[in-house]
Amino acid sequence: MQTDELYDLGRRCAQGDGDAQSYELAVVYFKQAADLGHMKAQYNLGICLHEGLGVQKTHEEAFDYFKRAADQGHPRAHYMVGCYYAFGLLSVRNMDLAVYHFQWAADAGIADAQYNLGICYQQGLGVATSESLAIQYLEQAVKNGHSQAAEALSKILHATYLPK
Repeated sequence: MQTDELYDLGRRCAQGDGDAQSYELAVVYFKQAADLGHMKAQYNLGICLHEGLGVQKTHEEAFDYFKRAADQGHPRAHYMVGCYYAFGLLSVRNMDLAVYHFQWAADAGIADAQYNLGICYQQGLGVATSESLAIQYLEQAVKNGHSQAAEALSKILHATYLPK
């Protein structure tokens, strides 16, 4: 069976297309396709492992599959790898690597990454503090519907433009 077919079977099982939803079966198909190098299967298997959907939750394995998908250019996988580094989900916090992956995903239009990157610039996490870049990324996130970004942007703008 081709990797696209395996991935599609996994996606259909996860969504319950035509049959009862089964994350357990989805994981089987995603893993087969992922281990053959299918980028979307790697990302989806990472989500299943990260959330414990149809399989025991494991951050180590989830990160491995997210990293594989990110290495192939999957924007949301870059975002997830950034989160693992930013929030120390593997007990290793590395804001430089988090920013690298958030930047990649933000440039691809991922609102969550734009928000996180804006916060990094606002607080100087892994980058030099830059109010203008914080505003730029938060504005992008707002345009993409991120509600927390709107709140963070409002706080920055009010602090910047209100008399002291």
